[in-house]
Amino acid sequence: MSVFGYIRFSYFGRSDARLARQTADDETRFRALYADRRMEERFYFFENLTLPSLRAQTDPDFQVLVLASNVMPDRYKARLATAIADIPQVDVLYCDAAHVTDAINPAMGDMTAGIKENTVHFRLDDDDAICCDMVARLRARAPHAQPDELITYPNGFYLTHWDGAPHLVRKFEPYIAIGFAFVNRPGQIRNPYQCKHGSHYRLVPTSMDPRPYAYIHCAHPSSDTRDAQDRKFRNALKHDVHYGSERARNRIASTVQRRFPGFTLEGLEALISNAPGVAGHMPAHAGRSMEEGVAALPR
Repeated sequence: MSVFGYIRFSYFGRSDARLARQTADDETRFRALYADRRMEERFYFFENLTLPSLRAQTDPDFQVLVLASNVMPDRYKARLATAIADIPQVDVLYCDAAHVTDAINPAMGDMTAGIKENTVHFRLDDDDAICCDMVARLRARAPHAQPDELITYPNGFYLTHWDGAPHLVRKFEPYIAIGFAFVNRPGQIRNPYQCKHGSHYRLVPTSMDPRPYAYIHCAHPSSDTRDAQDRKFRNALKHDVHYGSERARNRIASTVQRRFPGFTLEGLEALISNAPGVAGHMPAHAGRSMEEGVAALPR
């Protein structure tokens, strides 16, 4: 069974990202999307959280497309190429399509052409992580899937910096976008960005496996859903009476080391504490000007 993943990386076209939904003017959106502060944050988590989780997959037989836009400033294209250079399963697709689905679907057709079995297609944000056996689990489920089935893993962790301190909290969220996957029949073109992941279960069969801690959901200053996630975090603290105890901390530390090789609880706390938007430091480089980028926008 073939497994494919998709990551939007500061995609300029229309998508379900908040910036794309709320900003219609191309020039304003370009300036906001490729602002130095925002891009430094995105690269920080992409390089230090997302990509390490892909390198750690126990099943190396997968392909991930990073969706980016042709108008992305050249210095960021160069940094993106460097970031993925040692991961042969990851490629960047630069595109001018108006919507992320219009970029993914033609590529999906090319990648799956001639495959005579079910294929699995999952999504991952550029600031989150998946567990080390996510690909293996998706591959194992695919042969048994019903037509049009989606797969979801609701158990994971929430990483945030709140009230002056780092936190890694156990989280349960059915149909979360991280690792959200479609099982497609041969010849079927359907990508996991072309639906509302929180409600699509009303329309298709669902496979939900709550057993593994399957993801690390990261919230930071430039996160699209930061405000909503902070509310969920406060609610989680109210219901987790053991949070903060030495026993709970030890259990979390053990799970992190087992499910996310290369990471530790202390390391994740340091990761969020030292993030550009949290620590307050800014990138020093300048590079291509916004005026040059705006001039390159499709008209």
